[in-house]
Amino acid sequence: AEPPRRLERGDIVCAEIMPACGNQEVQVQMSVALDPLDETNLRCESVARQSYEEALRVLRAGLSFPELVQTMAEPLRVAGCWAYTPLVHSVSPHFLMGRTSINQEKLELGVRYAGPSIERPVRDIALQAGMVLALEPNACLGDHRVNIGGTVIVTESGCEELNSIPTRLNHK
Repeated sequence: AEPPRRLERGDIVCAEIMPACGNQEVQVQMSVALDPLDETNLRCESVARQSYEEALRVLRAGLSFPELVQTMAEPLRVAGCWAYTPLVHSVSPHFLMGRTSINQEKLELGVRYAGPSIERPVRDIALQAGMVLALEPNACLGDHRVNIGGTVIVTESGCEELNSIPTRLNHK
């Protein structure tokens, strides 16, 4: 075994936090950067935030879940980024998962996987007012990743953000 690596300037620490209150769970994708960041991480940060903002722009009751996923994936496609984890999923109940395989065909991380690729279709459900979603856009380039996001409630005319601090990469 090797000793643990020490955090250094230029590193990003990502954490998925699942607070619960009143028997309701929410999710937070809290990421902290130890400045200065390199250009690759800055690009990932920009693309992840753009994906989040696009979700806020289109999200409303009546929008189909696949449309939301496609909208959030578009900034990744344009920038040549890929997503390691779902961009969005439902919370309480957890039955919708919005994963994209955009730009993964060229991905080579040096990890051997013996088995078929697992493709899960995105459920074609119309979003309804009162649904709770975890927006968790993540943008990856090679082995660099920025993951941000928080919880929103779908409303008739848009959405209500329940938290804002984790929706940006926090710099220290």
